Amino acid sequence: VLVGGALLFAASNAVSQSTLADLSVPGATITVGDLVFYDFSNISQVGGLSVPLSSIYVVPTTDDEGNIGIQFQSAFWSLGGALQSYDLGVNFMVRTVDGTPLIEDDVLAVTGGILYDGATHVAETVLDTNDNSLSTLEVYINSTGQHTEDDSLFGGAYATIEVTKDFSMTTGIDPLSQVFVSHFDQTFSEVPEPSSALFLGLGGLVLACYRRFTR
Repeated sequence: VLVGGALLFAASNAVSQSTLADLSVPGATITVGDLVFYDFSNISQVGGLSVPLSSIYVVPTTDDEGNIGIQFQSAFWSLGGALQSYDLGVNFMVRTVDGTPLIEDDVLAVTGGILYDGATHVAETVLDTNDNSLSTLEVYINSTGQHTEDDSLFGGAYATIEVTKDFSMTTGIDPLSQVFVSHFDQTFSEVPEPSSALFLGLGGLVLACYRRFTR
């Protein structure tokens, strides 16, 4: 049931979207709002499961907080049986369209499930253009618990960052173990642009004056 649900979900959302095969071509990009995702590289897959890069979809997404980013999904991210494994590694860059330093944090999330003693795990590191670490995030689902969303503030705003991501799935020793992942997401919140911040500030000032003079 879990695996079937994952297949239906991913297949229904993967029509006419970019794939890792498309994005691994030099110069390929995907733009979501005012963010450009590019230079998808160091793509590696390890384990008994074989997933064509043309079957791993990368689609625009927006999280519950309104942050924009990309979602990775595939109809083939499912394992069944004892001691099965799969690992996907990928690097990519993110920049603002006009070069304005607006990216100030990131959010990592995973959606999936397990039966018996399986586990799934996504970890990532975010670097600036000088290879300084900005954040390390981790989400997981396993037989002892789950942590399906993680986020981190960078301590400043950036125009360009690099993301190194590792996604893994493993089943346990139980022959009935099952693991599936429908998707994992990468989203970013941004500081307001100066003009937007000024507009919001003026709006607040007008509202405060209105309240004062209508008392």
